[in-house]
Amino acid sequence: MMSSQENGFTFIEVMVAIVVLGIGICALYAMQTTTIRGNAGAIALTELSTRTAGQLEHIVGADFNDDILADSDGDGTGQDSDADGIDDDDDGDDVVEPEENFGLHHAAVETADGHAVIDDRTTMYWNVAVDVPAPHMKTIHVIVITNKFGRDKRVEFEYYKDDVM
Repeated sequence: MMSSQENGFTFIEVMVAIVVLGIGICALYAMQTTTIRGNAGAIALTELSTRTAGQLEHIVGADFNDDILADSDGDGTGQDSDADGIDDDDDGDDVVEPEENFGLHHAAVETADGHAVIDDRTTMYWNVAVDVPAPHMKTIHVIVITNKFGRDKRVEFEYYKDDVM
């Protein structure tokens, strides 16, 4: 007489287990790929931050009379005759436009006092206002623009430098 009791797994049980294992391995692979991409993006951002910080330190660390800190287009010099901190003549047309603010917000090669290309997607612009906010001081406004996925991202910093006598 034959026993109806069997030992082991059926073929279907083994196949289901292999499919479940395969799905789990594919999910782990997808997670690993996403992690690698994320790490690569973080490394690129860190490198960009380091290069930008180096350029920023070069600008801010320059001597008060260094050419890099000159108001090369004159839009931030001698424009606050009453010393109230408001640009009296922001673009030379006798109409006060507060958004111009001593030319500090210009972010184009033609209008900024200086610029540096950090990499193929990132440019740093800086604008200088002389004797702002007080005599013997300079306001340095730095704008960093990077293009990521076709969209510009903008970060701005403002520094004050005094002429130590």
